[in-house]
Amino acid sequence: MLESDPFSPLVYWPHVVLGITSVFFAAIAIAVRKGSARHRQAGWAFSAAMSVAAVTAIAFSFVRFAPPALFSSSVVLYGVGAGVLSLRRREGSLRLLQRALSFVPILIALAALAAAAALALVPPPPEVEVPLPLLIAGPLLFLAVAALFAALARGDFRFLREQTPGKPRRYRRHALRMALAVTEVVRAPLISFGPPLGEDGILSFPVYFFGPFFLIPLIYFLAMPAWLKSGEAGGEPQLSGLAAE
Repeated sequence: MLESDPFSPLVYWPHVVLGITSVFFAAIAIAVRKGSARHRQAGWAFSAAMSVAAVTAIAFSFVRFAPPALFSSSVVLYGVGAGVLSLRRREGSLRLLQRALSFVPILIALAALAAAAALALVPPPPEVEVPLPLLIAGPLLFLAVAALFAALARGDFRFLREQTPGKPRRYRRHALRMALAVTEVVRAPLISFGPPLGEDGILSFPVYFFGPFFLIPLIYFLAMPAWLKSGEAGGEPQLSGLAAE
């Protein structure tokens, strides 16, 4: 936050407060019975809090250049929007909104590809000593991120082409997109406030940025209704894989 800018505190503190409270809403939505009134109320509260937090993050990222904040904001707005719309009728403006959201993971995948190429082709400054394993892992991790969001975009377009997607598919899609948004509750504060890792903090960004991606399968499983996890949906597979959703 830039203290010299009077606009920054007005954006920063709502972002922090809403980001913290969204943790509790997410925990409630995951813990209670899916589809219950309490689940819906907590889910709507989480979606609203995280959406406003994402918009405020975009606002102060223009004050100070912060690519991680733009990434987190994009993932939140996509995850919440696509997650909510997965359970809604696809008519009129809602269908147009779903189509617009389906381009967000494409943009994220392209940005991740650009980051992978930059890390692979542009050597680090001479004064910065980067371990060889990190030099190799960096581009590969960004390639994995690009593959994940490309798969999400592919799933979005397949979903939009279906005339009447079944209930299990809509609920799996809802669970996965909301899981993406929930991971930002972990990633954003770690990047901003996490303690330095490794010599001179060289491992901080790789661990804090990529680490939360490994939480997605767990949150995805916890966010699904019990009837879907138990395979009661007319022979539908319990977990068909993240890329297929």
